[in-house]
Amino acid sequence: MEIPIHSNEPIFATMMYPQRTCIGCRQTRTKSELIRWSWSPSLGVKIDLEGRLPGRGGYTCLSLSCWEQALKGHRLNRVFRKPIPIPSLDELAEQFLHQSHRKIGSLLRAAQEAGQGISGKKVLSEQLKAGQVRLLLMARDIAEDLKGQYLDLCRKEGIRVRFLPASKRELGTLLGDGWRSALGILGPHLPPKIEGILEGIKNFTVKMPGSF
Repeated sequence: MEIPIHSNEPIFATMMYPQRTCIGCRQTRTKSELIRWSWSPSLGVKIDLEGRLPGRGGYTCLSLSCWEQALKGHRLNRVFRKPIPIPSLDELAEQFLHQSHRKIGSLLRAAQEAGQGISGKKVLSEQLKAGQVRLLLMARDIAEDLKGQYLDLCRKEGIRVRFLPASKRELGTLLGDGWRSALGILGPHLPPKIEGILEGIKNFTVKMPGSF
C-alpha cells in the first residue's frame, strides 16, 4: 500500500509526531504510518502492531515490497545491531494477519460499545440516507440484493465502503448480536484506523488467507 506523504503540511506539524525510516524503502514517515518489527533473544523477530513488545525495534511501510527489501542482505542485522536468524516472509505475513484480525475486531467492538457502530437493516439504511455514516463495512457473504441497496445509498451520499474478511456469522459473533451483514461507523476517528488495517489485510492475504 502506498501511503501518501503530504508535502504541503507545515514543518511544525511533522515535528509534532515521531518520525521513523522504513528498513525497506528508506523513506521517512510518521511513526503511526509504519509497522514496528521487534527483536529479542527469547522471541526472535516479531511484527509488533501495537508497538508494545520488548527489545530493539525497526520499522517498515505496510507494503510487501518493503518487507521483501527489509529481509535482504544484512539490513535486519544492522537495525538490531547483531547477526540474527532471518524469518521468512510467510511467517511475518502470518503474524501480521493474526494481529490485524484481532486489532480490527477490537476496533469494531469499541465502536459498537461507544454507540459509534450501527447495524440492522432498518436503522442502518436510515442512517445511510441521512448521510450520518462515515464508513460502511460489509460482511464478505452479504446477500447480493442487500449489498446492492447499501452500495446505491453509499454512492448517493458519498460514503466509503469496505468489505470485511468476515462472514455474517463471524461479524455478528464479534458484535455479540446474532448474524450481521453490515456495520456502519459514525464519527471521524475510527474509519481511518479501520481502513488502514483492512488495506494491510488485503495486501498480505495473498501470502496467508484468513478471517476473524
